[in-house]
Amino acid sequence: MKKRLVSFSLILILLNQVQADTFENNGRQLSLPYILADVLLMRPFGFAFTMAGGALLIATAPFTGMASLAEPHDAFRRATNVMVIEPARFTFSRPLGDMTYSGTEPYSQ
Repeated sequence: MKKRLVSFSLILILLNQVQADTFENNGRQLSLPYILADVLLMRPFGFAFTMAGGALLIATAPFTGMASLAEPHDAFRRATNVMVIEPARFTFSRPLGDMTYSGTEPYSQ
């Protein structure tokens, strides 16, 4: 019974998100295959790449620190942006079903 309740709740949340994103996506109508591909493939892979990027950032921190010694001293910011921020924004900030992603939004500088 608990499993059914959780499944039903997740379906309702997904349907609510689909309805909200249809209106917020610059008037474009998104089709169900795009939404399913986004939910089942793109978001989980984006989350995995965000976690892998975080681990890689920690593993390469000593080398990034050495790279920060030279001008312009922004190696950590750039590495964090590429390895963690961009995949996280791809995963969590895009409207559901919208496959157009440009890395020129608020976090990229």
